[in-house]
Amino acid sequence: ALLERLRGRMNLIQPAGERRTLIADTLTQLLVDHQGHGFPALASEAERREFEELQTFCEANRSSPAQADAMRARCEEFRKKYPRSPSISKVEEYLRISSEGKRTARMGDLLDAERKAKEDLKKHDYASSLKKIKAILARYSDEVEMRERIVKFQDEVLDQAKAFVTAKRAEAADLKSRSRGEEARSVLQALIVSMGDGTLPELEDWCKIARNDLKAIP
Repeated sequence: ALLERLRGRMNLIQPAGERRTLIADTLTQLLVDHQGHGFPALASEAERREFEELQTFCEANRSSPAQADAMRARCEEFRKKYPRSPSISKVEEYLRISSEGKRTARMGDLLDAERKAKEDLKKHDYASSLKKIKAILARYSDEVEMRERIVKFQDEVLDQAKAFVTAKRAEAADLKSRSRGEEARSVLQALIVSMGDGTLPELEDWCKIARNDLKAIP
């Protein structure tokens, strides 16, 4: 019907500029009327402006993992508001970038926690080390790959703690056998502190063993 109307409104004596404007207006109306039927969507002025703002933000932050969540939120909001936008493929690209950035940010967070936990291990502060590991594990419990890595590291810390307990109990026993009870007590008391003194269930059994050893010193 629009094409018929176009033929009826055009004539050969019209200036070329008027004919071009008429054709353009008719095609625009045709596209608007037939969106969803194989015709591309048309962006409104508001949509174009919002996409330009989104694009500016995403391009400025595409390499910033710290902005990944903000980028994803803005992209999802735009996609929900303009699901048939001609710019939707670019929005999907930004969503993929934000997902990669979020993973990078999480991995950076994990590596930082591991570094701090290892610093505690060097000081034989097993309780502080384990607390950091448990905190990062709780934060990323829904991330299978990261969870496996954290649990593996946690097991390594517990193995080191066990070896440390064995060594310190042996040291205290040796001191006790040589009638150096006060020094033996100091070793065991420091051991209990390094295991968190009952604040962590994973280390509580070793604290109990060290307390029993303390009681056995005359």
